[in-house]
Amino acid sequence: MSQARGKEELMMIKFKQLSPEKQQELLDFAEFLEQKTEQLIDKKEEDFFAIAGIWENRKINSNSLRQVAWGEETK
Repeated sequence: MSQARGKEELMMIKFKQLSPEKQQELLDFAEFLEQKTEQLIDKKEEDFFAIAGIWENRKINSNSLRQVAWGEETK
């Protein structure tokens, strides 16, 4: 039995031992965590695209990066 499968079974055993009210609380909390995770993913995507514009109108290519990084002359 895999460790993940064992955790799933343990969670189900514990869940079934709870009162219906506590089961609902647990489900509500799981949904909250799911929404929070989705919001964090959306935020990360927004942050990435928000900073992508900093490179706009800049002359950046592999040769210019090499020159700055290693002081090499461009060809």
